[in-house]
Amino acid sequence: MDCHQNAGLTLRSRELFIRNVVEQGMTLKQAAVCFSVSAKTAAQWARRYREQGAEGLRDRSSRPHQLRRPSPRSMRPG
Repeated sequence: MDCHQNAGLTLRSRELFIRNVVEQGMTLKQAAVCFSVSAKTAAQWARRYREQGAEGLRDRSSRPHQLRRPSPRSMRPG
């Protein structure tokens, strides 16, 4: 798996994180401290796991889902 360079957690770390939260009953705040990530990141991985299961723990592309549409040529200045 290719992990992006700024990833706080690898796939294996995310799986361990989720196991601690789901199976061990650790709170998101406790898990965030243990895994050195923000509470927001912890909540994001937990939400993705609840919604998508193990597949939600994989890296996603940062490419926008939809690209902006340029203005028609007639509306451009100049």
